[in-house]
Amino acid sequence: MDKAEFIQRVETARREWNDLLAQVDDDLMLKPGIEGDWSAKDILAHVMWYEREMVQLLSSRSLIGSDLWELPLDDRNAEIHREIKDTSLKAVRLDAEKAFVELIQELNRLPEDAFGDPAHFQNMPSEWKPRDVIASNTFHHYREHTDSIRRLAESGSSADAAST
Repeated sequence: MDKAEFIQRVETARREWNDLLAQVDDDLMLKPGIEGDWSAKDILAHVMWYEREMVQLLSSRSLIGSDLWELPLDDRNAEIHREIKDTSLKAVRLDAEKAFVELIQELNRLPEDAFGDPAHFQNMPSEWKPRDVIASNTFHHYREHTDSIRRLAESGSSADAAST
């Protein structure tokens, strides 16, 4: 997959993710228990945190970032949730959009050969592929949470249909 195809895949997946989130009204976005005790807003903020980390990776061309990367995945995600859970839905939406715009800008700045070559990133292990790191924190990440958001959207439309 070349750079243009990769960016298109990120943009397409994000558009689908945004379309799905748009099907969930604000009250349902705040309903806990969608994944564990997380709300859809929490999931959106969680995804946004990882995208911001990718912006940092791309802009610095270095595998640096939050100290939370040192934690096991479940502990990291719990800490991210603690940090963002009190952020308003409006702020999360704005931050998520800003992070995505910055992500696309940084992806466009990245040289074509850097997508497959970890040598373009300081401290990146030689066996890693930058495109895989970025994909796992963007379009693959959306897919990990899509079913939860889809079920929520469907439950909201079922409730709407039942009330009419």
